[in-house]
Parts: sequence; structure tokens; C-alpha cells
Amino acid sequence: MIKVIKRILMMIILVLLAVACSNHKLTEGEVYEKEYKPESYTTQLIPMSICNGDSCTTYLQQYVYYYPERYAIHIKAFSEEDNEWIYDTYYVNETQFNEIVIGSQFIYDEELHLDEEPYTRSKD
Repeated sequence: MIKVIKRILMMIILVLLAVACSNHKLTEGEVYEKEYKPESYTTQLIPMSICNGDSCTTYLQQYVYYYPERYAIHIKAFSEEDNEWIYDTYYVNETQFNEIVIGSQFIYDEELHLDEEPYTRSKD
């Protein structure tokens, strides 16, 4: 019973941390760095469990992650409330990447920019 309570508390803490970390998502700021990332592949082994009521079997499932060419824009803005710099990264297409100048103002547009690194995942 104590293990269950510990797990529930741990889940609550993780959720609160995730929510707290997402509060500072910048929507505009000064471009301080541009980064080109070539396409790449990575492989991860993720443990999976199968339980039938009497026993559980754990095996490693291989996943292949494909990352296409990525154009990252790193932005920063000063938070008067926290009295610190806040940093964020967005992904744009090649044309936008070439047009953006370091030191210029970047405004996030949900229809044009990605706030997470693009990738696809497949089982191998």
C-alpha cells in the first residue's frame, strides 16, 4: 500500500514539474543563435512488459527515430517578473531560416513554426 502511495505522489510531482516548466514558453524574443541540424537516425531500446496475471515478461523493443533536416532558431527574452533571461528554441523552414538575422526580433506563429523538434519513430 505504501508503494502505491509513493508512486501516486511521484506521478503528481512529475506532472507539477512538467506544468511548471512549460509556463515560460516564449512567443517572441531576440534571435541569439541559428543552428542547422542535418538529417540523422538514432536507435533506442525501450523496455516493454507483458503481464498475463501470473507473471510479467520484460523485453527490449527497438525504435528507430528519424530526424529530417532541421533549422533551429534560438531566442531569448528578459523576464522582469523573474529578473532573468528566458531561452527557447523554435524550428522553421529553410527559407525562413535564411531570412532571419541574429539580433532580430522573432515572433512565434503556430501555423508557420514548430515548437518541438520534428521526428518520426518506427519499430524496427
